[in-house]
Amino acid sequence: MWRSLIAFVLYLCVTAAVVAAEPVAQLSQEEQTAFDWFTTLGFPDVKRAKFVHVATGRLSQHGDDEPENHYLDGFLLEDRDDCFTVFTLSLTEDVFQKTRDHAPAHERVTYEVQDLKEGVVQYLNPRDEHAETEGSEVFWRRLLARLRSRTEVFVLAWACSRNSLNGEAHDLFTHARKMPAQAQPRGRNSRPPLHESIAEDIGESTMWRMILDFGEPSVPREELLKRFRLFVQRFPRTYHIERAKNSMAILETMVREDADHAKRLNAAKPFDELDHQEQIAELIFQLRDQNGHQFSQPGSCNVFFGFRGEDDSPAHRLLKIGHDAVPQLIEVLDDQRFTRSVGYHRDFYFSHFVLRVGDCAEQIISRIAGRGFYQRKTTSGAMLKDDQVKAVKAEIEAWYAEFREK
Repeated sequence: MWRSLIAFVLYLCVTAAVVAAEPVAQLSQEEQTAFDWFTTLGFPDVKRAKFVHVATGRLSQHGDDEPENHYLDGFLLEDRDDCFTVFTLSLTEDVFQKTRDHAPAHERVTYEVQDLKEGVVQYLNPRDEHAETEGSEVFWRRLLARLRSRTEVFVLAWACSRNSLNGEAHDLFTHARKMPAQAQPRGRNSRPPLHESIAEDIGESTMWRMILDFGEPSVPREELLKRFRLFVQRFPRTYHIERAKNSMAILETMVREDADHAKRLNAAKPFDELDHQEQIAELIFQLRDQNGHQFSQPGSCNVFFGFRGEDDSPAHRLLKIGHDAVPQLIEVLDDQRFTRSVGYHRDFYFSHFVLRVGDCAEQIISRIAGRGFYQRKTTSGAMLKDDQVKAVKAEIEAWYAEFREK
């Protein structure tokens, strides 16, 4: 009897050892293909990176409620004495300035290291999806991130695969595939492979951020061009590819012109020594840097509106010159070159677009004339965007001819 009992115990030990030695779950071909594709996009590799829960210090307050901090999850890329960098599940590399320990909870900026395996659980919990419709923290995280939940779940699945957690990667991938595809790739009647749907979401989010960056003068045009080139390489079959190609072509021209213009300036006379028409031409060239803003929704982007009340922008200076500037402004009404002014229908979804030099010229002429020429048909309209240049130009030329006659 004792011999039988000892044999049985040995059998259990051997069985347990065999189970413990089993390799991790193998990824399916679809999963491996999707993760390999995502790896080629050039985002930071999170292998062996710490999974962290970040208190961002970005607060919100509803009514008389206490202000609340907002949190996000990601992978720690760097931690220095005063700041840390996190690659978020929204595919951004965010740098956070640490706060002191006595900072109020809603203002605190710090992070806590999480066990990646345990962190997966909250993303597999379907209550998070329901919470997005209830004004919860998850909803705000989505609104700020501008990536759909299923894409975050997919990114986390990829991260698990990079850290040899294939079982968790499989569970997350399966969960993401079951989540609603809020936007199908255009032209498809059937459900595409998950990574193609994810490519659409990442592509739209990336395009949104790039369009917003036009409104940030601190982002050089060379950098914008680089980002559009990467977009064309990374997302060749997504809905926004033609917009990306067209934008890239315009930016290539503008970057060359910037370089030529800089060379000419080195040998040219100072602005104050240029004749009147040369000054107008120079200011019109500078409209590519006109940084107007939109302050309401519904509303429109006004190239004269700045956050600091500027009144010496190229548009303001052309307005001060007045009617003498009109002939050269008419010549550029159809100019498709980008400005630094971004408009939108609503700022909480992707309806954003960049005003062109021609749109600037139209707004300046309207100010000079004291009347409007382009009539918006929608609250997110713009002259070039709506293909109204020909009609507007004819009306402006008729007005200017009448003005000169009088």
